[in-house]
Amino acid sequence: MPECGRTPRHNYSFQLQTTAPRDIANRYRSRHFRRLYIMAVITIQEILFELLFLVVSVI
Repeated sequence: MPECGRTPRHNYSFQLQTTAPRDIANRYRSRHFRRLYIMAVITIQEILFELLFLVVSVI
């Protein structure tokens, strides 16, 4: 019985230790992906503008 009482507390502390770095990593990852997404959108817009200018010059 004392073992059963001891394990949940140990698991809880272990969860607390593991969740904090994971949250920081997820936050950093989301920020990084947002930056990548913005970069991708900008490059796609540039490509579209170049294609538009090519089409206009051809016409």
